[in-house]
Amino acid sequence: MSSLLHRSRFANVASAVAWHALLKTADKQAIRADLPAGSHHTVNLAISGDVDGEPFDQSFSAILSVGVDSTRATSATPSLEKIVGAILGKLNERTREAILRDLPEDFAANGCDLPEVPEAIAEKASAMLSRLRAKKSVDVRGSVSCKPVIESRPAERKFEFAVVG
Repeated sequence: MSSLLHRSRFANVASAVAWHALLKTADKQAIRADLPAGSHHTVNLAISGDVDGEPFDQSFSAILSVGVDSTRATSATPSLEKIVGAILGKLNERTREAILRDLPEDFAANGCDLPEVPEAIAEKASAMLSRLRAKKSVDVRGSVSCKPVIESRPAERKFEFAVVG
């Protein structure tokens, strides 16, 4: 029995390996701060080399666009540790120590769920958390987009034959 082993199957693997090697290397080499805000670039590259000794050749063109930097309004609630700490700080030491001791035990005894809280208390807690949201302005970098146009260079078609069995 004979079977035809077509090189295109290896070419697909080689292509995937080459692109992932490029991707992982680029991820480590690219410095976002070096991209000028609001810029557009036409990129034409050719990549050639070998994967496991087999030649790989690919070229592509792309348009790389860098958005403009901006300021965004955002809101955030203080961290859970700060909120709980602030609440515990308002209690006397005896009550604070009892809560720190008993609440984890109640949580474990309740199947890793907090004990039920009366609806009125839950509503007041929710209203308090809403009032603790702080509005902030955050500087953000413009987004980077790339629109590639990949053009494969047709590889010379080679066939390998193997006799199996």
